[in-house]
Amino acid sequence: MVIGISHYAKGDAGAQINDLQYADRDAQSMLDFLKSPAGGSVADQDSLLLLNQDATTEQVRHALFTF
Repeated sequence: MVIGISHYAKGDAGAQINDLQYADRDAQSMLDFLKSPAGGSVADQDSLLLLNQDATTEQVRHALFTF
């Protein structure tokens, strides 16, 4: 599982986490490397990519327990 969050939503308490410029692109690049021969040729069915709005607490927790 590779997670990259560049864009954060404002929390209920009003706390703001600053956006990151490259976290989502870095995560995609990391997964691309893992799928390459040099990275171990990880198969599509053995990998999961969660980016930005798809990387919610619920989605990450679900992936940790089911993936």
